[in-house]
Amino acid sequence: MKKIIFILMIILMSAGFASASFDLTKNSDTFTANQDDTLQSSFTIINTGSSIIEIDFTDIIFTSDDEDRNITASFDSGNPFTLENGTNQTISYSFTIPSAMYAGTYTGYFDITDNETNTERYDIDLNLNEIKNISVDKTMVDFGELYHNETESQTFIITNNGNVNVTNIAISSNADSKYELSFSNVPDVLKPGESKTITATVFIPFGESIEDDIKIGNLIVSSDQVDITKADFFNVDVRSYLSLEKVRVDINGQIQSIKNDGEK
Repeated sequence: MKKIIFILMIILMSAGFASASFDLTKNSDTFTANQDDTLQSSFTIINTGSSIIEIDFTDIIFTSDDEDRNITASFDSGNPFTLENGTNQTISYSFTIPSAMYAGTYTGYFDITDNETNTERYDIDLNLNEIKNISVDKTMVDFGELYHNETESQTFIITNNGNVNVTNIAISSNADSKYELSFSNVPDVLKPGESKTITATVFIPFGESIEDDIKIGNLIVSSDQVDITKADFFNVDVRSYLSLEKVRVDINGQIQSIKNDGEK
């Protein structure tokens, strides 16, 4: 009887000391990439313990001089997943660089933890190339029908689609000065992913030709990092007030006519 109890105790103690532990075949990657790139790599996890383990992966945490950024990676094993003792599994992972992530050098990592809180850190070094880009949300600003001596305003949006700050922004046009084309709400700086609504105001001088679809000028956006020009960006239809070739006037029974050349 004592022998049986002793054996049972040994079994129970052995079960209690079943350990969870794992190793990695590698624990780092280095990437050079552009914004919106999807990056991928793989590594192998080996269960060196004596029991089944459950593995969890954290988000990737990137740090640089300009910003900290968390990115969720995809793991083909699932997250979490289980691994039998004495076995191994190769894990492929991937993640996508966000559009507005600043260019530069990042140090990053994600943690791999089992159900016994054993943790390995997987390091990722990232070199993100500079992209300098500004976009405009419209192909043309149409002021519509305007009469002589009339002023009209329309808006358009500029966006920094790159991954560096765009600084010293200026907006102008090659439109004739008679149109008094001006711009307001122009930012000095646009951060990556940032947009700004710009107001353009035009004036139609007296005597301007009556015509549809007058292309009065280009849009020019300049900065320290990137310049763009949109040809024939500003459009207007010029109208005039009532124009008469001849007027007949009845004054106390006396009828007179006046032509547009000034003759009676």
